[in-house]
Amino acid sequence: MKPNTRGSVEIKDDVCENKSGISPGRLPTEYESTLQNLREKLRETKAEQKRRVEELLASQERYQEEVKLKDREVWQNIERRLEVRHAAEMEALKLEHRTDIEVLRESLQQELQDVKTGSEEEQLKMHRSLESEHNLVANSQKAQKAQIKKMKEVHASVVKQLAVKRVQMEQHMAENTSSIQEIKANHRLTTQRS
Repeated sequence: MKPNTRGSVEIKDDVCENKSGISPGRLPTEYESTLQNLREKLRETKAEQKRRVEELLASQERYQEEVKLKDREVWQNIERRLEVRHAAEMEALKLEHRTDIEVLRESLQQELQDVKTGSEEEQLKMHRSLESEHNLVANSQKAQKAQIKKMKEVHASVVKQLAVKRVQMEQHMAENTSSIQEIKANHRLTTQRS
């Protein structure tokens, strides 16, 4: 701001204007006192204006510093809020991820348990089937052995019967031969007598 010096110039011009017929360069005492007062007021006004300008500049600097501080605080608050929001979102994502992993793990465990149960049931069925087949084979072998034993017994009995019959036939044939020989002998005797 420029100091208002127009009044002092006009006053100086008015004072210096020679209306009373006094020679230039010499002023009455009352004018010199007034001029001195005006000059003092002018100096005071200039000093006051300078002080106000300095205060305004200082105030402006403080305002700018406060604005900078406010801006810094605002940015820091924004950054903190963003960090908090980011941390919350990350925690939510981690929680969701852990939940998904837990669900997937439980699902896999259930599937493995189902497969294990199915495998155990299948193995049990196979074991029972093999055991049943083994029992059937064992029973079949036992039956075959019993049948073979029975057949051997029957065969031995038949052989024994055949041997008995052979002996009987041999005895019968011997008896028949003896009878025939006796008949022949009797026949010869009869023939000789006649």
